[in-house]
Amino acid sequence: MTVVEHPELLRDIDRVTLDMMLHSGNDFLEKRASTEGYAPLYGAPALIILSAPGGNDANGFNMANVSCAAENMILAATELGLGSCFVMGPMMAFANPELAGRLGLPEGYVPLVGVLVGYALHGLKSNMRNESGNVTWLE
Repeated sequence: MTVVEHPELLRDIDRVTLDMMLHSGNDFLEKRASTEGYAPLYGAPALIILSAPGGNDANGFNMANVSCAAENMILAATELGLGSCFVMGPMMAFANPELAGRLGLPEGYVPLVGVLVGYALHGLKSNMRNESGNVTWLE
């Protein structure tokens, strides 16, 4: 795990991610990145990066492990009254060797997912039960 709180590094990750999205050749990413005011890190003051040796493995176990860790961080952040967001897109910025080198990762580790953490602008709301028909409730 790598915790990034340095404002300049967060700005660089945001900038590189946005540029890569704009030139990705992926319609969804290009449209998202072209949205006025869009920032891949959403202005969060902290990014926790979860990495694995060798990146994602053929069976997806590394991705599953870092994603489970991220989910636990998100639950803990919520309990502490913090806003959080699971992100994968900004991990593309670490294809840039200079930027990846600034993380100080152990040899062979590859960033897979991130968790943004900060105080929510509008506070946290309790989620109400979803009655839309997308969830089956067995009572």
